[in-house]
Amino acid sequence: MTVLPAKVAGVKRIILVSPPDKRGFINPHILVLADLLKVDEVYRMGGAQAIGALAFGTKTVPRVDKIIGPGNIYVSEAKRQVFGYVDIDMIAGPTELVVIANRFSDPKFIIADLKAQAEHIGGLAILITNSKSLAVQIKGQMGDAPGYIILTKNLEEAAEISNNIAPEHLEILVQNSRRLLKKIRNAGAIFLGPYSPTAVGDYVAGPSHVLPTCGTARFFSGLSATDFIKTNHVISYSKKALEKVREPLEKIAGIEGLTKHLDSVKERFA
Repeated sequence: MTVLPAKVAGVKRIILVSPPDKRGFINPHILVLADLLKVDEVYRMGGAQAIGALAFGTKTVPRVDKIIGPGNIYVSEAKRQVFGYVDIDMIAGPTELVVIANRFSDPKFIIADLKAQAEHIGGLAILITNSKSLAVQIKGQMGDAPGYIILTKNLEEAAEISNNIAPEHLEILVQNSRRLLKKIRNAGAIFLGPYSPTAVGDYVAGPSHVLPTCGTARFFSGLSATDFIKTNHVISYSKKALEKVREPLEKIAGIEGLTKHLDSVKERFA
């Protein structure tokens, strides 16, 4: 989920780090996948120490330009602290799910998806519905699973509350889910209809499942090839073109009091 967008973007060198088990071995599934995706280097390390090694380099680990991928609370804090020395994707975790449903939604699907979210350590599940009977039914069957149920006047209000939460995962399980989709502004990944559970995004759906959490979907998007692309500004003026902007340029430089900037322009017309 992190290597493929980098490959599509044309990244030339990709390094993978993964913590070994007590015997010193990395999970073989990860190694096979790294081989299939032609990852250039693999290092047996994890946690905050792996982030530090990638950000600053060691005798054996090269310094990188960007660190991508979620981790535990220590990894997230380490990524926060090295940002600026290197680039990062986002600060992710813990995971969360919002389900928007109404009286036409299948309660069995809702319960199954909310409980699936509760499998994650620290995972949060929220049901937003305009159906009181559905809310009562779901509450009675969730047991000790952590989460909330929010009762709204209508689906428009449900969409607005979801936008304020800006969840990592949003399931819209109402009839004509695409109509309600038009009112959604903030969500990491949106799952439409009864047969698009969050688990599809976790394991097999196309988009990367490295997603913004904790309300950061208000200003972050899910990981994509664009995260590995940067731009360079290229400026090329002729003497005639520079002459056209000379007056405002000199005025602004004069306001700033940077006389040498002024001189660098005047010199070209001396």
